[in-house]
Amino acid sequence: MATLKEILKSYFSSGKKPKEQQFHEWIDSYVHKTEDGLSISPDKNIGIGTADPKARLHVEGGIKIGPVTEDPAQLLPGTLRWTGTKLQILFGGAWQDVWSSDKDTTLKTALKEYTVSPVIQVKRPQSKQTATLDFPNNARQLLKVSIDLSYTQFLGSQEYLIISLFTANDNKEVWTVEQTFQSTLGSASLTLSFDISGIVSIENKPKFYMKFQVNKSSGGGGGLGQSSSLEVTIKKFDVTCMLQP
Repeated sequence: MATLKEILKSYFSSGKKPKEQQFHEWIDSYVHKTEDGLSISPDKNIGIGTADPKARLHVEGGIKIGPVTEDPAQLLPGTLRWTGTKLQILFGGAWQDVWSSDKDTTLKTALKEYTVSPVIQVKRPQSKQTATLDFPNNARQLLKVSIDLSYTQFLGSQEYLIISLFTANDNKEVWTVEQTFQSTLGSASLTLSFDISGIVSIENKPKFYMKFQVNKSSGGGGGLGQSSSLEVTIKKFDVTCMLQP
C-alpha cells in the first residue's frame, strides 16, 4: 500500500537522515514505467501493457468496466459503465444502452429484389441507363449485389460493363464495379454476383439509383476488320443490405 505523500516528505525534511526502509517505501509508492507495465510516449500518450502507445490511452488487454453513480449530473458525457446486464454510455443527460443482454443483437439483413420492366438495354455508344431503388429506413450497410442479364455477340476488342450505385438526392457514387466481356459469338445469359468488400454505408440514405454503362477497353482493335458493340440486357437485380439491430 502506498504511503501518504506527506509522510514520505517527512522522511526527507531538512536535517533528517532517511533509513533504508523509508527509501523502500518511497520507491514502492510510485509506478515504475518499465516494471509496472505503464509507459508514456513523447507526445503524452499513456500505455498500459505496451511500451509504444498509439492513442491517448492504449491498453494491451481487456478493460474491466464497473457500475457508477445513477446521477448523470455528477458525470461527464461519454462516461461508460457496466450495470451487470448492460453496457451504457452517458449521452444527452441520460444513460443510453450500447449493449444489453436482453437485446437481440443478431445480424439482420434484407434482400430487395428488383425486376426491371421494361428491361434495360445498354451498349456503346449509347448513354448510360439507370434504375431506381430504395432500401428500408433502417438499412445500414450494402452487403451484396446480384444481377441477371443477357448479352449478345460482338467482335473486336474486349468490352466491359460498369455497374455503379449513386445516392438519389446528391448524386454521390457509393459503390462501383466492372465486369469484362471477351469477344464472343452468339448470345448468353448469366448472373453476376458481387460480395461488397469494405464498408459501404447506406445509412440515412434510402433512395438510390443503379447506373449501367458499356465501355470499350483502350487499345483494342477490331477482329477480322469488323467491330460491333457489346449489348447487355439487364433483367433483374437483387441487393442485400444489413439492417440496424
